[in-house]
Amino acid sequence: MVQLFLWLGGGSPEVEPVIVGKQEEARFFLISSATTELATQGYNMPRYKKGGVRRRFKRPAKGTRHYGSQSCKLAAANPSMAVDSTEPSQRQEEACEDHNGYFLGFNTNSWCQPIRVLSLFDGISSGLLALDSLGIKVSEYFSAEIDKDAISIQRKRFYGRITEIGDVEACTELLLDQIAPIHLLIGGSPCNQLSKVNPKRKLFAPGSSGRLFFTYVKILNYLKKKAIENNHNFFYLYENTSNLDRSTLLTMTKAFNAEPQVVDALSFVPMRRKRLFWHNLGKSDVDLASMEIPPLEDFLDPGRIATVNMVCTITTNNASQKKKDKCPVVNFDGEECTLNVNELERIFHLGEGFTDNGNLSISRRRKLIGKSWVVPVIACLLNPLLKVLQV
Repeated sequence: MVQLFLWLGGGSPEVEPVIVGKQEEARFFLISSATTELATQGYNMPRYKKGGVRRRFKRPAKGTRHYGSQSCKLAAANPSMAVDSTEPSQRQEEACEDHNGYFLGFNTNSWCQPIRVLSLFDGISSGLLALDSLGIKVSEYFSAEIDKDAISIQRKRFYGRITEIGDVEACTELLLDQIAPIHLLIGGSPCNQLSKVNPKRKLFAPGSSGRLFFTYVKILNYLKKKAIENNHNFFYLYENTSNLDRSTLLTMTKAFNAEPQVVDALSFVPMRRKRLFWHNLGKSDVDLASMEIPPLEDFLDPGRIATVNMVCTITTNNASQKKKDKCPVVNFDGEECTLNVNELERIFHLGEGFTDNGNLSISRRRKLIGKSWVVPVIACLLNPLLKVLQV
């Protein structure tokens, strides 16, 4: 028999010890080195109304857990840059050890534990789609976003599930205390002023959107501190472009005190989109080369033929699809063209028509998709949470 002290959020526990037997111990959350290993459950590709995407994985056998039982394929494109999960800090580890190593801070009344998420620069909430795809329950999802088009999609697709908190720069310590506890912080600040592709980039200069990176770091450090004070675990995920100069990369890496993990969407979908991720979610030794990537034609509307095996990085500019003036698709009438918005939504695993709220033009929908995350990439990065949460 084991005595466990568990409570949700901050403050001191005001509950009686919970006595459990050996068979019940598995229902609590263990904090150990095993939580940093990648869970072996995977991501199911969504079904589409037209030209369905070829299934790479089999459905789980009847009776298996609802999130699926496939292998998740997550590893750094460059193993030497893979993040070494040293979070939470030593103080947090010691605090957890004081309570027999059990995971603190989550609701312990149900088997699949819900978490509280704060998403900065949330866009169309593709991070929430990734959590849903893993079967991770979210009790509160706080979104910091100011783009009106993106917010309109949030309200249409996640009605009643998202709490809007407005401008990320308005996330004061007082506001963070009001929405506490936060178990997961995700986000990717604008990269336009940081990318080497932009010859007029202002980097971290005053007035530049690049300085929003430090806003993320400031919020991250405060939430880390509060998690230690209140004895609950805390995870974070930050994304940005891989087209950074050495000085900018060193500045960002120093701020996180961790090396970035390089992940290319090409390991999941027929689109090259290399990104850097800083996180404390753990790493995997799974070989991405063993993954079977669906051909581009699987994502196209009926009657359309792919002229290339993959597309270049999709950005907010439609011209980004062309490679040496060659379009990736031939229409049914023989005319060369680019991917339409429905096809882009399938490649990003958003679901066909996801960005269609009835009021947005095609160009505005393209911009929203270009700023979004590729859902299976984020799902695999978040996959280690399955083991921590005992989902």
